[in-house]
Amino acid sequence: MYEGQRSESILIGNYEISEEDYFKVISNKTSIFFSMACELGTIIAGASEHYRKSLVSYGYNLGIAYQMMDDLKSVIFLKMEKEDKSYQTDFERRLVTLPIIVAYKLSNKEEKEIIKNFYNGKIFNKDSVIEIISCDMVIAEVKKKIACYVLKAKEELRDIKESKYKIALQEYCEHFLKETE
Repeated sequence: MYEGQRSESILIGNYEISEEDYFKVISNKTSIFFSMACELGTIIAGASEHYRKSLVSYGYNLGIAYQMMDDLKSVIFLKMEKEDKSYQTDFERRLVTLPIIVAYKLSNKEEKEIIKNFYNGKIFNKDSVIEIISCDMVIAEVKKKIACYVLKAKEELRDIKESKYKIALQEYCEHFLKETE
């Protein structure tokens, strides 16, 4: 987790970072945390190696989805001009997250220039950047990616025997999926 947090620095101002590199950072940060929590639960419960692997993978995929959802919410909060320091801090630090990566990829030349200048610290008009990164097309694309990871997590539960715990884990996935609709 420390390595993931430390590697987050490559996201600052790096508007051209690939999705692959972004996923490496969040998989070593949030996903590790989620998968470790799941693994510790299986160890405490004395679960089989098969259960352990399934739940570690569940946690890993859900952790990626969670981080992407957090990044998406930060964009939505910025657009709605709600006061939330954690979200503003990432934006003001010029931390590049998935919505920015997707927006840059989908943007026209003029919009790319606005994003580039903001993340290079050349312009400070954040309203135009917020408008670009919070457009419906960007939000829909990010939601699609979140849903993909939630479905991967849910799929990991397929061989787990029915129990109230499995139902709770499935319901958590359903909650995430509702947020992506």
